Amino acid sequence: MKQLLLKQLLLKQIIAAGVVFAALMSTFATAEELKVRVVNIEQAILGTDVAKEEIKKIEADSEFKKNMAQIQKIQEEGQKLTEKYKKDASMMSPKEVQELETKIKSKQGDLEHLGKKVQEVRANFMRGMMIRMNADVTIAVKEIIDAEKIGLLLPANPQLILHADPSMDITPKVTEKLNKKFKK
Repeated sequence: MKQLLLKQLLLKQIIAAGVVFAALMSTFATAEELKVRVVNIEQAILGTDVAKEEIKKIEADSEFKKNMAQIQKIQEEGQKLTEKYKKDASMMSPKEVQELETKIKSKQGDLEHLGKKVQEVRANFMRGMMIRMNADVTIAVKEIIDAEKIGLLLPANPQLILHADPSMDITPKVTEKLNKKFKK
């Protein structure tokens, strides 16, 4: 039920964005005259040399490495248990099947726990980079808007924008400006 409501809400948002875009397009002859562009701010930040260096530091961290190794090990163990279940469950006693199912569920729980830890590290990293670069991103985007006389800048979000020609994406330009800013 929730998924249906979410899908309906998403569809309404897409339709609303389409209506707004169509209204704007009726005022202007083409998207090129309007100068419509898209940008993915997160991708622009993650593409910077500063972010890449920070990611290397995170990946080199012993705790992060340990968690990633554990995730890999648990995935392999879970896969083996699942294969055993598929192969042998029909020949096992109900008690053995239950024990195997319990082991599989335990592996899934362990995997979820470690996955949340890794995801939290990534989320904290991204939050920190967004805070650190927020003003610089705003300036870079504004400079590009002014220089290229962009009339409409949209987020390069696949839930909102179904297609954008790569020539309409200013994300690499934002990354380039940020790299120049942080090399100083």
